[in-house]
Amino acid sequence: PFLIGEDTEGIARLGGQRRGVKIVCATSPNYKGTQLDGYHNVVQHYITDLMEPVPQRVQRSVNLLGVFPGEYNWRNDQAELVRLLEALGLTVHCVLVGDETRVHDIVTAPQAEANILFYPEVGLPAARLMEERFGIPYLSTDFPPIGIESCREWLLKVADFFGLRGEGEALFDREMRELGKRLSRLSQGSFNGLEWLFGKTYALAISPFLIPGMVKFLYEDLSMRPTTVAFREFHEPSLQRLQGVLDQYGLSPEIQTSGDLHDYMAALRKDYLYPYGDPWLAFGSTIEASHLSTGGVRMPVIRMAFPVLDEAIITDRPFAGFRGVAVLTEAIY
Repeated sequence: PFLIGEDTEGIARLGGQRRGVKIVCATSPNYKGTQLDGYHNVVQHYITDLMEPVPQRVQRSVNLLGVFPGEYNWRNDQAELVRLLEALGLTVHCVLVGDETRVHDIVTAPQAEANILFYPEVGLPAARLMEERFGIPYLSTDFPPIGIESCREWLLKVADFFGLRGEGEALFDREMRELGKRLSRLSQGSFNGLEWLFGKTYALAISPFLIPGMVKFLYEDLSMRPTTVAFREFHEPSLQRLQGVLDQYGLSPEIQTSGDLHDYMAALRKDYLYPYGDPWLAFGSTIEASHLSTGGVRMPVIRMAFPVLDEAIITDRPFAGFRGVAVLTEAIY
């Protein structure tokens, strides 16, 4: 409709008047931007067209922003962060946007005391707009809660805002004890322990806003080093954040920003001497796994990106949060 000049907003307005309902119209043609741009556009309309001011805030109530529906395993990640926030003593009023989010939740989202961000690059535009329109402060960390240190920073930042530092540290200690028990199972019935992963190499082709946090986690917690990092869609803020991680830890992978699948496949097939060796495994989607398989390249691919057509997760196995550390380590091992 946008391409041929249809007045979609006028049609929605007229249809709403005739039916006595409010129709929110968000036009996001794919040639006008990225998938992330389309997401931001839709959420912006939720804020400007649906949300309403409230007379007072609900104490210890929060909204979870920066959740990106469609990412592989996003429902488990959402559930894990909600679990942590509730364990801290908070009530999650609205997930923007979650699988069980109701229109009423969106309309009344301004009643929360604060907005908590999952992926900073995904949630920041909405958080800033809600702060501007409704005065709701937002809490954001440099990296999403993936990996031990990033999870700790995320959890304690939320705890400090609500004056719950003691509760936050106690929760962190409980989560770490549980994580230690899970990771200790690697040495039970296996010849190698966790240190077997140290120094292993990998290639990465996932959503841009997930890349910096994953590279940080894989190096900090598992001492794994990237050989090729490929952006499926170019995103300057994510690239800058990634560069900061690479500089901090002295990592020097090949960085691809074109989103070209053939370039990425060529990098995985190269027989060259990289400072840390060729990739031992890859993180990506069914597409990369299929191309490697048909090309005769024996390389495991951890499914972390859309589309995933040959695997399903039907159990509580998040990638985010402290439990996500164990889940990802198990998948890699």
